[in-house]
Amino acid sequence: MNRQSGFNIFELMIAVAVLGVLLGVGVPGMQAYIYNGRLVTQINSLSTVFAHARSAAIKLNQRVVVCVSSDGKQCDNVGSGTLWNKGWLVFVDRNKNSTVDAGGGGVDDCAVGSTTDCVMSVEPEFVGANTLTPASGVKDFVIYTGDGSAKCLDPGKVGNLIACVNSTNYFTLCDFRGAAFAKALAISNTGRVSTIDKRPDGTALACP
Repeated sequence: MNRQSGFNIFELMIAVAVLGVLLGVGVPGMQAYIYNGRLVTQINSLSTVFAHARSAAIKLNQRVVVCVSSDGKQCDNVGSGTLWNKGWLVFVDRNKNSTVDAGGGGVDDCAVGSTTDCVMSVEPEFVGANTLTPASGVKDFVIYTGDGSAKCLDPGKVGNLIACVNSTNYFTLCDFRGAAFAKALAISNTGRVSTIDKRPDGTALACP
């Protein structure tokens, strides 16, 4: 008779136990890798947007606006309270009113010599539940002028620009794990961006 090889019940139990241990160690590590990667991708995307907007403002010598936009067509109202993970848009604000004034059908708003506002890019709502919370200085807008500096809207008179306060010019990106894993992006008065692991005043990051 031919001898048949295979697992006996004891060997099978050992194999299942080893597999369980490997899954218990590997799956949480893989999940953390995915969560961390998502945070890095999203904060880098935001950083790239601001760097692009600043570069365009200098190149065109025009005012370029980055604003929170939940519909991808217009900036949300001042003081809307919309978190930036709902999306944003970047546009050349030729008439300096912080509103997208497009020319309508058949008009190339981005053509050389155009007098209407050119929408340069639109970022849709984040996939997933991550939140991107602005500090008070960048609640609704980040505005670049022709010299590349970042300006803030004057809360006393909408439309006026004032020098931004560095301590309130930052964004905090969080996932469900809370502040221990949060990432943040700060914008200086010169318009340059940098990733930070604390608030500009040195205190710990906080998540909503």
